[in-house]
Amino acid sequence: MRWRIPMVAVLSLFVAASCDQNLPTAAPDEAEVSAPGFKVVQNERVDWSWDPVLNTCTGEMMTLEGRMHIVVKETIDSSGGVHLKTQYQPMGMKATTPSGMVCQVNGTLHDNYNFRPNEQGQFFWPQTYTKTVQWLWICPGPHNNAVAFYKWHVTVNANRELTVYAESLRSECLDPGVIPL
Repeated sequence: MRWRIPMVAVLSLFVAASCDQNLPTAAPDEAEVSAPGFKVVQNERVDWSWDPVLNTCTGEMMTLEGRMHIVVKETIDSSGGVHLKTQYQPMGMKATTPSGMVCQVNGTLHDNYNFRPNEQGQFFWPQTYTKTVQWLWICPGPHNNAVAFYKWHVTVNANRELTVYAESLRSECLDPGVIPL
């Protein structure tokens, strides 16, 4: 299976779901809502590609390809709130530039999604979604290593109004041997 997850698609999906007054719904199993608990609903390694990604230190666009370890965890609290957490971690992933430079990719991507179904088990409000990304590119040559930090958060209230939108992006070039904190 090959996954392509553009950030715009994730944002569009959340905003569309947040603003649509006639949402398609699926009722969860009653057993899932009646007892609080935690379970891993997905734990697999998949082929992955993601492009384009800019290495700000070299000015080149990169295509990321390799294996990704994906873990999805679900918790249903005693009030019926649903909390989904997803972690993506590269395994042997490479970033390739048009000039032929090949970089090693490390880091993590986390998604946290919280919502509460109503009495009929339908998608309900308020909702929050947070995405946190930390990527490290180890590239050949001096001053080509890069680290990027990205965070995106939205909150939609019970009236389906966007009440919080926050986004930050920071990238740095690293000298050889420097470990980002």
